[in-house]
This record gives sequence, structure tokens and C-alpha cells, in this order.
Amino acid sequence: MKSFRKDSVVGWLLGALAVASIGAPVHAAVIYAEGTFLVDYYGSDWEPGGSYDPPLLGPGSFFLRSAPYYPGNEFPYPEFEVLDFSFTFQGWSWDESDVLTTDCYFWPDGTPDGINIAWDDPNSTDRWHLSWNFSDGNFGFQFFVGDVSFSGNSEGGIVGGSFDQFRTWVVPEPGTFSVLGLGLLGMGLTRRRNVR
Repeated sequence: MKSFRKDSVVGWLLGALAVASIGAPVHAAVIYAEGTFLVDYYGSDWEPGGSYDPPLLGPGSFFLRSAPYYPGNEFPYPEFEVLDFSFTFQGWSWDESDVLTTDCYFWPDGTPDGINIAWDDPNSTDRWHLSWNFSDGNFGFQFFVGDVSFSGNSEGGIVGGSFDQFRTWVVPEPGTFSVLGLGLLGMGLTRRRNVR
């Protein structure tokens, strides 16, 4: 009987500690960004390959995740993990395994400022880029396909990169004390059951 009371008290203390820790503030968070887009390349008379009517089209999508960060103290680290990526242009296709770098600039509340995705050209050492600037609405594109290449942005009307769908969201990560508290609660309840 004494053993039951002792273990019961320990279980209740652990449970109380867990409940108290669950109310502790959540510190870390992760940003997710998901979008489907269409690149339109119109070219121009002074660009290699000339102008295109209709434009060359490149559909694509991405799903990105930031490293954990602390919204109250810092900006998210710009190197986001590529969970999913697809892009097709002029008969070439790429997926997340081809992506070399991502530079994603977000405000701590999850508001996007810029997303940049880069990968290597399959036939050369040249690098392809997709770049969205959410501050001024500008889109940048760099590509190389045979004799046709381009490196520039949407300001001149040569290229566009519009989103069909785009969303970002912030997911809080459980605080250390919350996870610890839940574990202690489980230990306390298990111990109490074993004694009974």
C-alpha cells in the first residue's frame, strides 16, 4: 500500500509538471512555401533566338521548408529544404534531385520577400535560375537551351513567371519543455498502471 501511495504521488507530480510545461511558450517555428507557376519567355529581336509568338512556356511547382528558427529573435535561414520541385522547359524536365541551391528570404511572420531556385544545365556548366521578388513583383529567369539563352527579369517584358497557386504558412514546433512534459506524463501514468 505504501508503494502504491509513493508511486501515485510521483505520478501526480510528474503529471502536474507536464501540464505546467505544456503551457510554456513555443519558441521554434518552420516556414512552408508551396506554389505552381508558369514561365513565359517571349524573347526579343536583340536576344539570341529572337522573339517568340506564342511564347516558350515552362510549367512548374515547388514545395519548400525552412530550417527551424526563432520568430521573435531572428529571420529564417535562407537555405530552404526542397521537398518537391518540378519544371519543364523546351523538352527538358527537372525535379527536386536536380536543385543545387535555394535562397529564400522570408520575414519572421512567414511573409515571403524572395524565392530563388538554381540548378545546373544538363549539357554544360551553365546554371539555370528561377527567381521571384515579392517586394516589387519582379521575376528573374536564366536558362540555356542550345543556341537560345537568356538571363534577365520581367521588367523588360521578355519573360514572365506568374503563379497559378502560391501559399506560405508557419508551423510552430513544440517547445523543449512541452516535449519533456509529455514524456514525463507518459512515464508517470505508466508507472501508476504498473503498480495497480
